[in-house]
Formats: sequence, C-alpha cells, structure tokens
Amino acid sequence: MKRIEESILDTHNVLHNVIYGTNGEKTHLANTMMERLCHQYELSKVDIYSSSVFPYIRYDRNKNGYLIWDNHFWNLFEYYANNIEAEITHGKTEDELRRDAVSLFFIANASLLDSKPSLSKAFADCYISFFNRYGLYDGLFQQPGCSNQVFDWAFHARIYVAFHEITHTAYRKDPNAESNSKTILMQYVSEFEQPDFLYRNTVYPTIAHVVSRLKEVINNNEVDAIQEFMCDLSACQKLLDLILHAYNGNLEEKAEYTLFIALLVNNFICCLSKNERAWNHLYNIWHESSGTMEFIHAHNHNQPLDINKDITLRLDMLYIAFTRYCEEKFGRIIVLNGIPGKFFAHACNDIFDWQFVQEVIYRERQYFNNASPEQNLIDSQDKLRWNR
Repeated sequence: MKRIEESILDTHNVLHNVIYGTNGEKTHLANTMMERLCHQYELSKVDIYSSSVFPYIRYDRNKNGYLIWDNHFWNLFEYYANNIEAEITHGKTEDELRRDAVSLFFIANASLLDSKPSLSKAFADCYISFFNRYGLYDGLFQQPGCSNQVFDWAFHARIYVAFHEITHTAYRKDPNAESNSKTILMQYVSEFEQPDFLYRNTVYPTIAHVVSRLKEVINNNEVDAIQEFMCDLSACQKLLDLILHAYNGNLEEKAEYTLFIALLVNNFICCLSKNERAWNHLYNIWHESSGTMEFIHAHNHNQPLDINKDITLRLDMLYIAFTRYCEEKFGRIIVLNGIPGKFFAHACNDIFDWQFVQEVIYRERQYFNNASPEQNLIDSQDKLRWNR
C-alpha cells in the first residue's frame, strides 16, 4: 500500500474527474445536497456565524428540527486543513506548524469559552499579543490561499459533517437505536478479540486499548459516546457511497480518501472540544477552589494526557470499524499509515505549556477584577520563540 503522504498527495489527481465542475459549482452543490438531506429528515438548514462554533441539530417547542450550520467552525477548519496540507507536503517547518496550530486553539478558545467573558478575552488578547498568525482571520474557502486540494477536503468535510449531524436525527427517532448500537459494539468487541482479527491488524497496535475502552463505554452505558461513534461510522459509509459514484479511481484509493476526510474532521472536532473542556476544568479550579499557582500547576500536568486519550479512542474506533466495513463489503483491507493532524494534536499539549497557562490565568484574573494587565508575564524572548 502507499504511504499516507503519497496516497493523499495524489488524491486530487486520482479523483480528478469530478462531476461537480468548478469550486464555485461544488460549493453550490454541497449546499444543495445538504438542503435535500435536511428536507428528507424534516429539518431546516440555518446558516449562522457564532461563538458556539460547532454545527448541531436543534428542535424547537413544536418539534421542528434545524441543522444549525455555524460558518465560524468552517473558517477554523479551513485554516486547520491548510496546515494539514503543509504538514503532508512539508511546506512549513515543524515550529511553524505547531505555532499555527496553537494560534487556532487560542482563536477557538476565545469563542468557545465566551460563557466566561474574562477567560474568553484573555485568550483573544493572548492571540493578538503572541501569535496573530492569521491577521484579521478571514476564511480561506474562497480565497487564493486555499489550494484545490484543501478546497476538496473542506468540500467533502462539509458533506461528512452533514451526514453525521443528520444521522443524530435518525438516531433520535428510532426507539431501538440505543440498544441496537450497544449490540453492534458488543459484536465489535467480540470480533476484535479474535486471534485472527488481531493478527490481521498488527499494523494498528492500539487495538487492545480500543477493546478495553469499548468495554468501559458499554458497561458504563456512555450513551453520548455510543451515539457519536455510530454517527461517525454511518457518515463515513454514506460519504464513501457518494465518492464511489462521483469519482474515477480504484476502490482502495477512494476508501482511503473517505477515511482520511472523516479522521481529518474528527481529529479537529475532538481536539477543540476536549481542549474547551480542559480549560473549563482549570478555570473552575482557580475560581471555585481559589487554587494557588502550584495547585493549578499540579492539575495542569494531567490535561494533555486526558485529552489525548479521549481523542485517540474516537479516531481509532472509527479507523478500525470502517476498515472492517470495507473488508466485509468489498473484500479489501484499507490502510492509512498514520492519522492526519499530528502537529495539531501536539498543540493540545503545547497550549498547556505552563508559561501560556500562567499568562492566561494572569490576564483572566485582571479582567475578572475589572482591571487591565500591567504587563505580559511571557518575556520578549519567549514571545519570539512562538512568533518568529
């Protein structure tokens, strides 16, 4: 099989015969497809730009359903996808990739944490003071900085997310969905523990961890985790069906590309949501317990580990289940030699760099007390280290 770099780099060439035409036509088609999907599931699509960031399904008191399509999320995603392309093509140094990824986290946190205005402002000011990698922060989707490959990733990511969110609706309407999903997961556990499956998946060393964590999810009745996984897998299968009918190229390459898109999206969503949760936790520590810097420092050490553990499970589970699906349906084993977004995942750790944490806490406390910071805690040398 091809290495991931070779496989993804020529994806645009392999799937070159796009029936959709120009980028503008593809954008129009993506919107048309989502509107048709919404109509099929009795939903209305609502475009917004908000600090909520993530797309989601909402129902009003009359049980009317809405797909809330937050374009702030897609602006962030396009920068992220641009960085992934640079990671694969080696178009940026490792330091540049990690600085750009940390910048995205600061921008995202300024929005995601707006229920705590002082913390949100602290992140926004830190971004301006120490990074400002994206200037005024406009989306890349219709800009010259967006390559054809990144455009296609963003295009297919939109369709994948629409499939995922709409599957939540189908899940909600099926009274047997929860019990059926548990049954499916238990079947996975049973199959994953078979010696022949372990032998065939030696290229994927985390299988034992996935089996152990899946058992916990089932035994603890972690309903949200179960539903998210089922929606991930369903969306991945639907996207593959679409790509099989829309593009030329062999099955393995189209399946690899589909899995790449799904992992690209899930890695981004997981990193942002787990990071938001971790910072909320730290905020509660220093406010509710009046924690000292030493106390906060001790708790801060565990944040990246907890975040990465949860992210890994969701990505690994989708990888294994989708490759199993392809083997079962097409008789082909699909392999990606790595999950995209290594530097973005590393940035989950970087944002908990103790110097950053101190700077954010210092600024937040000043704003919380209706004062302006008198100085930056991070000195000029460290500022240059992260913004040169």
